[in-house]
Amino acid sequence: VELCGLLIDEKNQPISEAKVILKKNGFTIDKVYSNERGLFLFNDVKNGTYSFLIEKHGYEKKEILDVAFIDCKKVFCFHVKSKKMLFEEIDTLFEKKRYKSGLSLVDCIFSNSNSNLYYLCCLYKSFGYYKMGNFNEAFIELNKVKSFGKKLCGVDYSVLEKKLEGE
Repeated sequence: VELCGLLIDEKNQPISEAKVILKKNGFTIDKVYSNERGLFLFNDVKNGTYSFLIEKHGYEKKEILDVAFIDCKKVFCFHVKSKKMLFEEIDTLFEKKRYKSGLSLVDCIFSNSNSNLYYLCCLYKSFGYYKMGNFNEAFIELNKVKSFGKKLCGVDYSVLEKKLEGE
């Protein structure tokens, strides 16, 4: 039996080339990639309860747990937020001084290591930890960015670095 689904973003646009991992009882059963229309298909799936893990650079890393599959005529549709939407939500949380919630959302962003997005996430984490008073974690995140350079996206973080180093 085939299990098929559709991945769309917050604007109901298809998400292509996203990795979709099918799991049962915590174990990976299969993985596929969505096509240009956001569709994915798993073959030879038995009725049961499954979980999905969805990953694509620049989108939230999303896990959907305990999905019952008993009807081969059903198409699953999953909404996955883009990095733009996630960063808007993080900025709002940080503005409201809800740093812990913002940091949790940063962790939901799937990025390839050594990408601009990865380092931007490190900077957000550094800022959140700093505002929470967790200077050690803030410094660790900031050090990840040092290898990339002290400036990213036109923002100079040397002031934060000096404060973290106690100067």
